[in-house]
Amino acid sequence: MLRKTHVFGILPTMVIAVVFLWSGLGGSVTAPPGPVHPVPSAPSPALQMQPDGQPGQAVEMTDIHDIKPPEPLGANPAIIIYILLGVLVLALLTGILIYWRRRQKPSAEDPLPVLPPEDIAFGALDRLANTREIQARVFYFELSAILRSYIQARYVINAMEMTSEEFIPAIDHLAIDRIHQQNLKALVRSTDPVKFAGHAAGDVQMRDDLDFVRQLVEQTTPVEEHV
Repeated sequence: MLRKTHVFGILPTMVIAVVFLWSGLGGSVTAPPGPVHPVPSAPSPALQMQPDGQPGQAVEMTDIHDIKPPEPLGANPAIIIYILLGVLVLALLTGILIYWRRRQKPSAEDPLPVLPPEDIAFGALDRLANTREIQARVFYFELSAILRSYIQARYVINAMEMTSEEFIPAIDHLAIDRIHQQNLKALVRSTDPVKFAGHAAGDVQMRDDLDFVRQLVEQTTPVEEHV
């Protein structure tokens, strides 16, 4: 009797231990080795429960989709094309506006009309003649510059850069009569001592030399330009 009672007292304890052991192992039981079946890749149909708690007809899960692959980062080509077209249109409109404004008003950089050489010479001679109390040296420097500038513009020679020794032989090649050539050479020779050596010159001589240069300009001006 004692042995039977002891066995029946240990049996519930063993059952409780097996239950705790089962719960600790997560209720998993190793299945005996057997053939391995492939797992289907399609989602398993879900069972729709009936109101009475009984499983109903299986419903296929159609709202489960694969994860989208990562999209590549970078500029959208369409946006770049739109930006380039906008810049091109803006540049075109700016060019049209600048062209229209330049046509509306004359540019300040437009060159002024060039006066004929005789007009420039006559104007300079008039200013020199109206100058009062001018030194002889300064007078002949200005008169020589007016004369050489006119000859350079009229006959296309570099008279402004020539020395007197270079300018006097060049006078023989100018298209003026022989008398004016001789008088012009005499003027150049007589003014150098006044300009560079400080020689004196009277008012009458200065007035005569100015009148000679004016006469030379008048006689060497073509008729069609002089009229």
